Amino acid sequence: RLANGLQVLASYTWSHAIDDASSNFTIFELRRSDSDYDIRHNFQLAASYDIGGHYGNPVASQVLRHWSVDARVSARSALPVDVVQAETVDPNSGATVTYHPNLEEGESLYLYGPQYAGGRAINYNAFTPTTTPGVDGSAGRNIARGFDAVEADLTLRRNFPITERAGIEFRAEAYNLFNHP
Repeated sequence: RLANGLQVLASYTWSHAIDDASSNFTIFELRRSDSDYDIRHNFQLAASYDIGGHYGNPVASQVLRHWSVDARVSARSALPVDVVQAETVDPNSGATVTYHPNLEEGESLYLYGPQYAGGRAINYNAFTPTTTPGVDGSAGRNIARGFDAVEADLTLRRNFPITERAGIEFRAEAYNLFNHP
């Protein structure tokens, strides 16, 4: 609601998308798991501030009135990552088939440290290849997660009213203001 020139809108969504075919429709046995577009947490914040003020000097009034600042922050959790062992072509159907490796018990799914981009990497030692041709491994699909996304955008704008129903707007926008990958 607009109050003293400030308007704020915030929303949070929790969801869990599960399916059996968003990425593994070429495997003969569909595996129920987190879908490819499973984003668990999603937070959005938008704010707009109309910079007000009354100025006695007509020149200052023309220069300083009608300015606004808009900000938007978007934060969401990571999308799933499907770790696959190999792709092959089925000789009977000609379809490309993707197989998942086996998951090693006792091995951590991620490696952590400053030497990894984003501070984390998938641990290759947590997986072993399946040895039986045509059999999907125990790792399943979409068992890992990528990186979250946090972004802040900022807009500075000024309206130049021409008539009561028409005007021109100047905008300067900065996306991903903090350059967060």
